[in-house]
Amino acid sequence: MKIETSRLIIQKFNLEHMEDFKDIIKDFNNSKYVAYDRPFPKSDKEMELLAEKFSNNELFFEVVLKDTSKMIGYVCFYKNQNDFDIGYCFHSCYSKKGYAFESCSALIELIKLSCHVHKFTAGTALENKPSVKLLIKLGFHLVNTEKIAFQKDNSGNDVVFNGGNFELDVTKI
Repeated sequence: MKIETSRLIIQKFNLEHMEDFKDIIKDFNNSKYVAYDRPFPKSDKEMELLAEKFSNNELFFEVVLKDTSKMIGYVCFYKNQNDFDIGYCFHSCYSKKGYAFESCSALIELIKLSCHVHKFTAGTALENKPSVKLLIKLGFHLVNTEKIAFQKDNSGNDVVFNGGNFELDVTKI
């Protein structure tokens, strides 16, 4: 599956952009938001294994700039009964340019039509303001919050944060 927008190519995740993928993961691992997500691989070998896993899943998509053929992020979905949970990760150099919105909205529309989806879900740390802003711009609304911990601090204590659970009811749009 391949979608083209005016600026992007959104296609099934493949191993062609391995170095770009590693850069995206390394960038995220160095961001202030890393504490609010499940741990990502640190070594090149672990990143390659993760990329291979992503490439074997039909619901993982790479986002590539048309003009440079550079992968700048990815969008993924997890099927949960009749709903789909969305996730995404973009290199920080490409934030605040509308790429995440452009790619997520195109994929939501495609999956909504092809899979007869009624609802999309997403979870993010409420402290991750850019992610919350993106979800709201996509039409999601906050349905509840919960205390979550994915990582540990240097003393071995859980890094607890407020996680927001969001929904997008596509039957209403």
